Amino acid sequence: MKKHLIKIRFIPIIIITAVLYQGCGGDKPRTDYVAKVNNSYLTGEEVAAMVDTSAGKKFYRNEVIKNWIEKELLYQAALDDGFTREAEFKRLIENSKKELAVSLYLQKFLQNETIRYDLKDLETYYEVNKNDFKLFADTYIINRVDFINEDKAVLFRNTVIESDWKKTLNMFSTDSAYIRSYEKNKLRDYEIHPAELYRVVTSLYPSEVSILLSLNEGMYSIVQVEQKYLKDSTPPFEIVKGEVESRLMKIHKDQLYRELMKDLYSNNEIEIKTR
Repeated sequence: MKKHLIKIRFIPIIIITAVLYQGCGGDKPRTDYVAKVNNSYLTGEEVAAMVDTSAGKKFYRNEVIKNWIEKELLYQAALDDGFTREAEFKRLIENSKKELAVSLYLQKFLQNETIRYDLKDLETYYEVNKNDFKLFADTYIINRVDFINEDKAVLFRNTVIESDWKKTLNMFSTDSAYIRSYEKNKLRDYEIHPAELYRVVTSLYPSEVSILLSLNEGMYSIVQVEQKYLKDSTPPFEIVKGEVESRLMKIHKDQLYRELMKDLYSNNEIEIKTR
């Protein structure tokens, strides 16, 4: 009787303890995720870091989630198969750690080095190395504006013909029908899409304004070709200023890298055995 009495009294205590434990959130299921594979979770913040979730990006967001699920399924299968315990996997992980550490170290090292060029430096380099900046494709300097209202797009076109692009854009940029604009956008001929835009741009004369274009459903566009530069020609400095600066920065960074390696070689013990 004592044994049975002890059991009868003990059962309610277990039940009460379990209820209290659950009430305190001991095994509360996670809800802060957009996808999960078994015990691995993908949060909204992680998705946002991988893709812009603004309007028009929903399909791409779904693709990111789908890709994450597929990778997670394969990763968990690899874990179950013991793949991550294999020597080859561990060797690759160590190599990857070294590559990542080197990359981050160099990035930090170069960021700490101030690289600035004044306009005179850039112009001088351009003049000395003009042939390096010859165009390998027909290149266009393009202005473009997009509206969601056809009437406003027509009004913009009529206004820009009578005025100029910058002034007209300033007038319309706060209009509710205005979507976006691109000014002095440098595009090589093979970068101009879709085909309808390519046909229009390549047929326009410098400063000419296009007809109204409907390149996407519900959107109306106007383009203007400011200038066209033919393949194998050398454009003026203003057109390639960014490329000139990028090239000078690369030269400077290569020099910094060589100096760093020279310093590391001289301050470390290195031995190469020959056969």
